[in-house]
Amino acid sequence: RPARLRAGIGRATTALPRCYLPKVSRLPHPADPLRRSDHPQIPPTRLEIRPKLPAYPYFDYRFYKRLQSDSSTLFQIAGKWELILPLERGGAVDRVYPHAVTDNFFADLGVAPLLGRELQKGDEGEAVLSYSYWERGFGRDPRVVGQTVRLKGRPFQIVGVMPQRFTGTVVDSAPDLWIPYSNITQFSASQNPNLDNYGIEIIARVRRGVSRAQAEQETAALWTRYMEDDAIAHPANHQGRINGRLEARSISLGISPMRDQSGTALALLLAGTGLLMLMVCANIGGLMLARVAARERETAVRLAVGATRARIVREWLAESTLITLAGGAAGILVAYASAPLLIRWLPPVRGLGNDPAELRPWSLDLHPDLTVIAFSIGICALAAALSAIAPALRAARHDLSLALKTAISDRRHQRFQSVLCAIQVALCTVVLIFAGLMGRTLSKLRSLNPGFDSDRVAIFALDAHVRGYDGPQTWAFQQRLLEGARNLPGVDAAAIASRALMRGIGLGSSVVFPGRRGDGIINTSMNFVTPGYFETMGIRFLAGRELEEGDREEGQVTGVVVNQAFAHKFFEDQNPLGREFATGKEFLKPAFRIVGVVNDTKYRSLREIPPPIFYQYNLGPKQFPDTFILHVRTHGDPRAIMGPVRTLVQSIDPAMPLYQVATVAEEVDRSLWQERTLAVLGATFGVFGAALSGVGIYGILAHFVAGRRREIGLRMALGAPRARVIWLVSKRVAAPVCGGIIAGALIAAAAGTWVRSLLYGVEPIDPRSSGIMLILLFATAIAAAATPALRALRVDPASTLRQE
Repeated sequence: RPARLRAGIGRATTALPRCYLPKVSRLPHPADPLRRSDHPQIPPTRLEIRPKLPAYPYFDYRFYKRLQSDSSTLFQIAGKWELILPLERGGAVDRVYPHAVTDNFFADLGVAPLLGRELQKGDEGEAVLSYSYWERGFGRDPRVVGQTVRLKGRPFQIVGVMPQRFTGTVVDSAPDLWIPYSNITQFSASQNPNLDNYGIEIIARVRRGVSRAQAEQETAALWTRYMEDDAIAHPANHQGRINGRLEARSISLGISPMRDQSGTALALLLAGTGLLMLMVCANIGGLMLARVAARERETAVRLAVGATRARIVREWLAESTLITLAGGAAGILVAYASAPLLIRWLPPVRGLGNDPAELRPWSLDLHPDLTVIAFSIGICALAAALSAIAPALRAARHDLSLALKTAISDRRHQRFQSVLCAIQVALCTVVLIFAGLMGRTLSKLRSLNPGFDSDRVAIFALDAHVRGYDGPQTWAFQQRLLEGARNLPGVDAAAIASRALMRGIGLGSSVVFPGRRGDGIINTSMNFVTPGYFETMGIRFLAGRELEEGDREEGQVTGVVVNQAFAHKFFEDQNPLGREFATGKEFLKPAFRIVGVVNDTKYRSLREIPPPIFYQYNLGPKQFPDTFILHVRTHGDPRAIMGPVRTLVQSIDPAMPLYQVATVAEEVDRSLWQERTLAVLGATFGVFGAALSGVGIYGILAHFVAGRRREIGLRMALGAPRARVIWLVSKRVAAPVCGGIIAGALIAAAAGTWVRSLLYGVEPIDPRSSGIMLILLFATAIAAAATPALRALRVDPASTLRQE
């Protein structure tokens, strides 16, 4: 909704969010923000500037203050940080996702609250609810302003509720509430009161007359200078840290993980929709040409008795417009009814909040609004004009004397019909070829061996700090949970890990070995697991041993297990067992010792080449409580164990929530949502396109047979064989069909590089899938031509001779 989004803020912003996964925001509703006329000095462009630092994906608060004081290209600089906290209200505990924002956050975005007021300078212990959480948690109670809730045991007074369409800086997912940034010190493990030790994501506005490149250049210079100064002042914070560059991009439409991650796929779907629309226009145009020919004498009579050619054109345009607008209205109703289904079809938003493994629901409202409806009606009107203008002009240019003297149709429009048929077939060929590529890509990915057992494992995500557990309490809970899960009937093994697989994200680290110097850039993945994880996930040991209790003891070299990719990358053909390494840029002392090697597995997605991974037993009573994933391997269907595990958790702590429950097979299938969507919609588009082509071919041949019925009868009366009659009819569309297929194949080949990033294990020019699709198209053309050809064979020669 570009118009709405551009009207949402009406000013330029520059965002400096963390770059782990782009954080996005929906801009305010047009009725809520300040008007542009109130701030004429603000230019109409927005930028986002993000650090390219995968190991350090946010800015220091110290840099935020430096930017406020030293930047000459940015102004009204604000910031935010995301949290996951327990919210207590009326004895119930809810897991919520607050954003801690600076006091100028709402004023800089120019949004007014729906109820109450926004956060202001000097606020401490106040909170503003998002509309979605106000609706979900408070039933849209207008008396919510003034109520008190407790976040991790600390009281916060609700002072306002934001409008429905405002989600901060995130388009795809909304926070539950906003709190003052200064309050984040209360939720830190160390509870350090100095904000300088915390991270922040920054938004800002660009001054008038300043380009994006200038703002990016100055901010990058300030960032480099800050890193140099801070490395001297705080050397401990900079060990292994990367002084990366910044990039700026416009966020006038907000930031969207879906748009960033699936922009090419969405563009391909939009292109497929456009091709289908063109096919519909060509199809209707061809059928209307046939109607023009059938009504040739009627039109000639009307012209002869005084009807103007403009009136004839208007009649045909009105008929086409009524048809297309009726179809468009029905389509809008279907789209409105299907919007909730589409939201449920989308996978959860991944990687939001402090937990990068977090799965969040979408906050998008996909119901067609006035903008979408107006756009759809405009497209329908354009389609009506495209499909009717040629037939209407053809009807108005009839030769009156020829049309009144003879019943033989003017065949000049047949050439135009052939062109429309060729266009339909070409577009259908493109759609079918791409549908075949998407289908083969999905098939290839589903047939991959991920390196672990995805069929018999269930996962359960828990968050101990929602219950206020400290390290020893969390460890005790984990130990009881593991023991209880392993003793459940039907369970083969159970283990705990910090990250689940196939969620598009994971943990990374920079490792360095004795005698080598690193650059601090992430060069391996990692995961924190308990003993038994490899048995639970069906990962095979190739050498060495399993992790043991002694491998988590502090003050000594920690035993770790690595995969084949890790061993090959860093040791090539040498034996990795017993080798030691550390993390960071320099090897100062050994921190890890390799005690085992396991087979390679996929980590973030099925598309990735198995990355080098080391597995560390880094869970224990001295570790800070965090979210963790219980993995349970069963004899049979893993869904059968979900109920008993829920009961087990409640028996240990009735208030402990299980906020994510799934099977690993479901996680793998969910990771393929983009490929599955493209394959399903591609197949749907292909079938629909083939049906349109078939209707077009049938219409052309049916009109051809009807117009040359007497000629066919005479030929048959004079002894023409049936095969000759069939060829006479079939050659009418043979050239358009063959020409369209060739043109469509060439177009698909030329556009293949555009979709290469969406393919896996398949080349853009794939003879197998393309051949299957072309055979399908030929079969459609033959089926469409069969009925008119058989109708031509049923012409009665005797009847034709009597008429002559």
